[in-house]
Amino acid sequence: WLKPSCYLTHLSTSDILEAPHMRCLFLSLLAPSLLNGEHLLASPENLGSCKSRSLLSAKSFITKAPGHAPSMHPEALARQSQKNAMLTEKNAQSPETSESWFSRLGDSLISVIVGLALIPFAVAFLWVNEKRNARQESLIGLGKSEVEIIDASNARSVDAGSLVHMIADAKGVEPMSDNRFPIVKLDSGCLRLRSRVQVFQWVEHKQDSTKKNSLGGGTTTTTKCTYSQEWSDQDNDSSKFQQRGRYQNTIKVPGLRIGSEEKSNGAVKFGESHHLPEDMVMQLNDFKDASGLLPGGSLTVDSKTFQISNGWFYYPPRKAQAMPAAPSNGMKGQGKGKSKGHGKSKGKGDWQGNDARHHDRFAAAEIGDARVRFEYVLDGPVTALALQADDQKHSGHGFLPYRLISRGLCGLDKETLQKRLVAEGQKDGMELYEDDKCDFGPFACLCCCCNAITMCFANLAPPQIYSAFHGRLPTKEAFGRVEAVGMAMKWGFRLLGWLLLYVGTYALFQPLLVVLDIIPFLGPYISDGLSWVVGFFVFLVTLVISAAVVSLAYMLYHPLLGLAYLAVTACIVAGTTAISQMLDGSS
Repeated sequence: WLKPSCYLTHLSTSDILEAPHMRCLFLSLLAPSLLNGEHLLASPENLGSCKSRSLLSAKSFITKAPGHAPSMHPEALARQSQKNAMLTEKNAQSPETSESWFSRLGDSLISVIVGLALIPFAVAFLWVNEKRNARQESLIGLGKSEVEIIDASNARSVDAGSLVHMIADAKGVEPMSDNRFPIVKLDSGCLRLRSRVQVFQWVEHKQDSTKKNSLGGGTTTTTKCTYSQEWSDQDNDSSKFQQRGRYQNTIKVPGLRIGSEEKSNGAVKFGESHHLPEDMVMQLNDFKDASGLLPGGSLTVDSKTFQISNGWFYYPPRKAQAMPAAPSNGMKGQGKGKSKGHGKSKGKGDWQGNDARHHDRFAAAEIGDARVRFEYVLDGPVTALALQADDQKHSGHGFLPYRLISRGLCGLDKETLQKRLVAEGQKDGMELYEDDKCDFGPFACLCCCCNAITMCFANLAPPQIYSAFHGRLPTKEAFGRVEAVGMAMKWGFRLLGWLLLYVGTYALFQPLLVVLDIIPFLGPYISDGLSWVVGFFVFLVTLVISAAVVSLAYMLYHPLLGLAYLAVTACIVAGTTAISQMLDGSS
């Protein structure tokens, strides 16, 4: 309708502007350059002076409304603030990087070497894990038959070197204070203290997308970078961002160390005559909010004052009152629907209870803002399941790990057994490794994989009973929790071992897949299809190998379970063979 031969000749501008829907169309078509997210107004005087003018000349009478801002509902303002805080830039993309076919072929040959090293490592991992699990199960069985149930009053009647189940109140004796914020302290009554420091920063997220080229057998990788504003527990160095000039991080409290720090009480009294070692205190994780340690709800660090909000101390505190208040009862919002008493409403875009009055500080944060949270574990009832021993650091009794020892064919007398259990419990990780490693003299290098895995298990997860739980747990429930932890570790390590075996075996086929990519046009498709076939084949092979390793390990430590595992492995092999024969016959 903008053609001069039509409306420009027979219609005046005022005729068109008087119709509301035509006026909107007129403004959108003639003044797109002025519609920059701001409201445009055409005053009545301007509209009146438009009579008898050409339609195009009316553009000069469209003026921006000075200082005019949209009337938005407070909820819309809060939503917009949150959207701005969660802003993510999706158009930040790095230049494409290409890798030639010869480079990929070289990498595939390296992957073969890695796969050949990873396969024996995975088999050794599975074997050592089963050995550890068998020892843990035997240890739990012995512990159930030897455990002595005591309480705080008769603890001295039990000799050192006995596995005990004890329930008592744990009390922190030494004063506790935070290393970064010394003002946060307790004279007693605290077992653990933790502080978390976060800073509102730009965080870079990278996503790689690799595509195979139709010709040449090479690949092209595109890295897309997105940026979002987040409360972060680590310092994100914006100088290493892809878009360094656009996204810059600062910290408004200089010298503030970001991250989480924990501290345990060095002297925890347990009952009348026992003390809990630090390793057992670290197992008590029932953290509670410790903001009440700071009276007045404020924290001062280097003349910077933090104000509390929802358990966090924020700096600067200016945004704590910046969020809009909820509308009064019965007040209609500008969203769809009507509000009804107590700030509750129905319909899209309305207030939901006290959500606006207690809006999260995240919606009002700015880059560089900091927040701190304090948590602690207070005194309380604790259940201990460990080996009782004399405490060398404090007067009285303490606890050591209850571990498996050699008892001989005829067994040991009680005194000798207790002494050996105490000696075994006092060993550190490297001493346990020295006792358990494979050593065949000049052929020790053949067991390097097993020894490396044994060292890791001896230092990080040795088979033992050495547990502390919150609350008053009966003996059966305490052992049940120990068994549950052992079961989770057993299957988790089994899955990890199988995954390592799968990755190592699949890596052996990488050169074949890369060679096929050199075929023009069809090469990438053939390679992708073959990769699925290889993946399924490797899955079956590694599953059978893993089951066989587990079965053979159990044959040494638990013969009956080992036979059951061997039967399952045989069923898997037979089923796989039958399926392959059926497929061959049908083809």
